[in-house]
Amino acid sequence: MPSSVIDRTVGFRLGSTAETKTAFTEPLGKGFYSYARRENPTVASCELALAAIEKAEKCLLTTSGMAAINVAFSIFNDPNDHRPWIFPDNAYSGTIDYAENILKKQRGTNVILANSKIKNSTTASLIEAIMKTAPALVFIEPVSNPLLDVIDVPEVINVAHQNGALVVVDNTFATPYLFRPLESGADIVVHSATKYLGGHNNILAGVIAVNDLDLYDRLICHRNVIGSVLSPDDAGRLENQLKTFSLRAAKQNETAMKIAKYLDTHPGVVEVRYPGLPSHAEHDLAHKLFGERGFGAIVTFDLAGSQKDSSQFVDSLSPYIPHIGSLGDVETTFLQVEACFLEGYSQSTIRLSIGIELADEIIKRLDQVL
Repeated sequence: MPSSVIDRTVGFRLGSTAETKTAFTEPLGKGFYSYARRENPTVASCELALAAIEKAEKCLLTTSGMAAINVAFSIFNDPNDHRPWIFPDNAYSGTIDYAENILKKQRGTNVILANSKIKNSTTASLIEAIMKTAPALVFIEPVSNPLLDVIDVPEVINVAHQNGALVVVDNTFATPYLFRPLESGADIVVHSATKYLGGHNNILAGVIAVNDLDLYDRLICHRNVIGSVLSPDDAGRLENQLKTFSLRAAKQNETAMKIAKYLDTHPGVVEVRYPGLPSHAEHDLAHKLFGERGFGAIVTFDLAGSQKDSSQFVDSLSPYIPHIGSLGDVETTFLQVEACFLEGYSQSTIRLSIGIELADEIIKRLDQVL
């Protein structure tokens, strides 16, 4: 497959009066190019590639993962619908921040955070909240960030639909390599393509995937109005990097399992949270959802020792493995969770994002410090 052609045109030639009217009045997403905020050939080409990966009818690109969430949520902002929106309380902190400070405080949405500590199960807490409140919308992550709780996505979607709710799934951590939520009935799937889909720490991008064409029309119109379409340069780079996605994902999942097993036996580690380990509370569920392909490329673990020991670990490891606030790169990176997510996490909790290096190389670097 040839490299993507980067079309940086902003204003396209319109031609006759009739052609101009067609370009500006035809529904978006039909390939009538008039102005780059509405549609761009490079962006459209990448969206087709993403739709094939996610097995979706349509995909849209946005300027970041949070922009994708903003576009997806904004089309349901009906002031006359007072039904609640349900989120797991252990979802990504940026999403929780958006739910509480944008949806709840600014737009007046009735936001409910399902307590994941109910029966020590995020799935059970979500189902209980859905059954009690009959919400308008349910948001879920197949694998939570950063503690890697696994949700029974098909079961939650089924219960949500039975109670009249739409379901939005953030598939960033699981990725289409492991799981495709649309095949389980999700209404909208979002990604931070900054992470595994791009995979090289050089693109900021978001993705929205749908099968419902009416939803697609509403989403692309809203994206146009608020102007959050991805640039053609980033779209072209993303499309090229998608060509290695399955190879990268396979290697990262395989290596993550080896790293998790290594950490699980190390005396310097108190607990390893990885769905591939039998000790993980939702190991069987993860196997049911993901099959034999793997369990993700994130390994979260707690260090033994004091806060001083944790700080020394971070200072000592960062020359060997980059300490950054992102993930999904071809290079292995790590994050001291408490430093980024702030509230509710121990200073000893480390999120390790596995790259495509040899497992022995990563273990050697960790062993030097542990």
